[in-house]
Amino acid sequence: MLAKGQYNRRGCSRSVFVGRVTFIDLECNIVSILQSAGDSRQAGITYHLSPVDVWSSQEKESQYLPEAYDNDGFIHCTDGLENLLDVGNMFYTADPRDFCVLVLNTSAIESEIRYEDPAEVFPHVYGPLNTDAVVGYLRVIRGENGAFISFEQ
Repeated sequence: MLAKGQYNRRGCSRSVFVGRVTFIDLECNIVSILQSAGDSRQAGITYHLSPVDVWSSQEKESQYLPEAYDNDGFIHCTDGLENLLDVGNMFYTADPRDFCVLVLNTSAIESEIRYEDPAEVFPHVYGPLNTDAVVGYLRVIRGENGAFISFEQ
């Protein structure tokens, strides 16, 4: 599994450290790779799994909608990368496409965000995702059997 680190979108090297969590720096677009749901939520970061082709076709648009949006009525997200591997393995192992993880700044998301699970680990975005809330992405590493193994910058 990926260790804590930083994703740096624009080549800026400045970040804000608070305790053991590296917070997003909106000026530099730096964001932590946050393993736990608590660290992720505290930093205002959530993650969304997307097939690479779906994200690539919309990343230059002002808004993104995943394939399941019309059916589900919201965008599925996950706090903490440790939980995201489980989500990938529960729902997407049979899908042979390449996947990526969108790193989302929750304070920049314009649509309503609701936690509807008791543990508050899986936020739902009720509306389109404005693409300027995507502050980075990670590549999904998969096994030969389709299992989600880890994430890479």
